[in-house]
Parts: sequence; C-alpha cells; structure tokens
Amino acid sequence: MRFNSYQNQVDAQLEKLQAVGLDVSELEINSKKIIICRDIDAKGRGEKEYAYKTQEKVLNNGDIGLSTWYRGRSGNKGTFLTQSPKPDGHTNFKAKTRASVSSMEAASNERQAAQDAISKKAYGIWINAKQTGVSDYLKRKGVGSYGIRFTESTEYGGTAIVPLVNEYRLLMNVEFLNGIARDGKNKIVLGDGSGDGNYKGLFHIVGEPKDCFDIGISESYVTAATCYELTQIPTVCAISSCNLLEVTKIIRRQYPRSRIILFADNDRHLVEKGRENIGIKAATDAAAAAGLNSIVIAPDFEDIAPAKNATDWNDLVIHRGFDITIEQILRLIAIHPTIHVAPQFCGHVFTEPPLDQPAEGKLIHLIRLTNPEHYALLQAAQKK
Repeated sequence: MRFNSYQNQVDAQLEKLQAVGLDVSELEINSKKIIICRDIDAKGRGEKEYAYKTQEKVLNNGDIGLSTWYRGRSGNKGTFLTQSPKPDGHTNFKAKTRASVSSMEAASNERQAAQDAISKKAYGIWINAKQTGVSDYLKRKGVGSYGIRFTESTEYGGTAIVPLVNEYRLLMNVEFLNGIARDGKNKIVLGDGSGDGNYKGLFHIVGEPKDCFDIGISESYVTAATCYELTQIPTVCAISSCNLLEVTKIIRRQYPRSRIILFADNDRHLVEKGRENIGIKAATDAAAAAGLNSIVIAPDFEDIAPAKNATDWNDLVIHRGFDITIEQILRLIAIHPTIHVAPQFCGHVFTEPPLDQPAEGKLIHLIRLTNPEHYALLQAAQKK
C-alpha cells in the first residue's frame, strides 16, 4: 500500500496495530527487539501479551518501505507492508530512530539495575527478620504463618514479611503485611508504586506442591493461607490480579500433570461502579493460559452487599464462617469433571464419578479413592 507521505504510512501502520488490539501510540521503527504491548482496551492494566516489530528499508524505486510483523488478539499474526516517497532529511529521522532505540535500551538497563537493588534490599530484610513473631494483620484475618518471617515497629506494629521468589525459587522481593496501615495500605511490596515489574512473575507458596496433585493459586497471601487451611491444597499467592497470569504459566510449566485451581477474588463492588470484575477476569484468563485441568472458583456472598471487604475466600470465612466456606469450595471443585490424582494414578482419567451421590459425595468418594491422605486431612478439618 503506497502513501503520499512518510508520516501517512506511519499513521497507517499505527492504525493497523490498534485495529488488531495493540495499545500503541508511537511506532518504534528498526528496534533490535520485538516491542511488547498490552491490549488497547485494557487501559494500562493487565499483562503485555501482544507484540510487533517494524523494519524500514529503501525500495528499488527509491521509496521508503515499512514492514510490520504483529501478534494481536486471539493469536492473530500477520505482516503489514506500506511505502511512501523518501522525505527530505530522512537520514536525520533514522538517526532519531536509532537514538530512540538507544534510549529504550538505557531505560531497560535502569529498570534492571533498580530490580537488582530491590533484590539486594529484600535479601537484607529477610535475613535480619525474626523467624517467629506476631502479625497484627494476619491475626485480624485469622490465618497462620507459612514460610514467612516477622518484624515489629511502633509505627507499623507487628508485621509479617512474605518472601517473593521467581520460578527458580530465588528471593527477589518481599511483601510487608503491616498491622498498622502505611499510606492507607496494609500490604506493601518493595518498590511498590513504580510498576508491577517489581513483582511480575514472583510468588510465595503456602504448602508443598507436588505434580499430579491439586495446586491452588490466589491473589493474596491471606487468601492462599485461608484456602490451604480449609482444603490442605498447597496454594500459590501471586500478590495481585495483574500477576496471576504470569504466575499461573510458571506453575503450569513446573507441574504439568496437576490440576490448577484459581481461588479467584469476586470483585462485585467494581461491577456496582460499572467496572469489570477484575478478580474473576484475571483468574479466568490465567486458567485459560493453564489449559486443560484448570478451574476457577470464586466465593458467593449471596445477600451480603458488594464491598471491598467482601471479595475473597477469607472475607467469606469472616462473614459466613468456616462451614459454609468449606462447603462452597468442595461443591465448586466437585462440579468440575476432572480431579487431581496421586502419582500412581497419573494417566488414569476419572471422568464419570458415581451419579447416585450428591456433589459433595462425589468429591469425597474420588478423593478417598485417589488420595487417602488428603481425604483424612479434609475429614479432620471438617470436624474442627
């Protein structure tokens, strides 16, 4: 496609990328790397799943051509070609483009240096923290401590420190669960406020996951601890909804035969304001990325009014109690047609549980069949 000016063809390239879903406002040309983008409708939120790369070349007729490879919505891939007469002073434009690329590389190096500094600070905080202690925040939430440490100050009270590791289990950051809110927040991650890159792909595991067994994934530590205490299913906390997708991909790679259960937040209060239910959306996207043998379950608060303190599974325990919460979890898990299996049963598909039993009965029957140890833990938990 030929245009009468170089700027017109740049504009056409931008319009094409935006049409296939890429959030691009300025075209990067001749970049050495593929440019990663978010969905244009995400409004600055969510994972960067789309990509493009635009290259420039002088054609045989003297025109300047732009060739853009892109990956957009629904995995849509393609190449868009345009050309236009060579503008005056175009060499200066190319010099500016190279300068722009150099600027991007410098910014990337700065981000890496900042992350390295955060990792070193996190390590110092972790090794100096106490292995035992009291967290006022966790005490209010009614959950225990799993692989975390503690510190205390008059300013923030008893504080829990949650280690955040990468897929190689290297400590990269920490999250503070403050007893007394700091800047209006009880939960603070080192470097918080400078972008989700400070914990992207980082997580904390409550329990000890094993391949072939169920593994839960939640947003917060409190939700992970709650679900683990209710079900004895090891649960990974991803810190926030915007990190669920990345963490779920990592867990799926490391535990390919496990069923992944997304213990989603039910952000009904956002829907009341005309916004999207971010907790459900993020968990659904993560489950889709995990593929087969993954499910999303979210708490049902029934007649409790939508509010910030009525969104996750810990909130349901506080509002409705242990018995109703565990009943909801077991019922929702039982609805799913597949189950987790112990290693000796890997490869054996249980798709037809007994039809003459209620939902909860089917689940208990299958757990007893495939994992007697887990069955015993569940029975003991229900008697508390």
